[in-house]
Amino acid sequence: MELTQLRYFLQVYKMKNICAASARLNVTQQAVSKQIQKLEEELGVTLFVRNPRGVAATEYADLLAQKVQGFLP
Repeated sequence: MELTQLRYFLQVYKMKNICAASARLNVTQQAVSKQIQKLEEELGVTLFVRNPRGVAATEYADLLAQKVQGFLP
């Protein structure tokens, strides 16, 4: 698990949209998607359910966000 993955995760979690998060982070949508996918693989859980309007956080994402928000600005 890398700090970059957690930063990207938290931005997607807050914005509920990978495209909007990537614009905010000033990186490509592919970069954000890839890091989220890697994080999901490392944790062995699905963090977001993708849909046409963006993403919906799973219970695992809610738990991770609670932990991450404590140490990431």
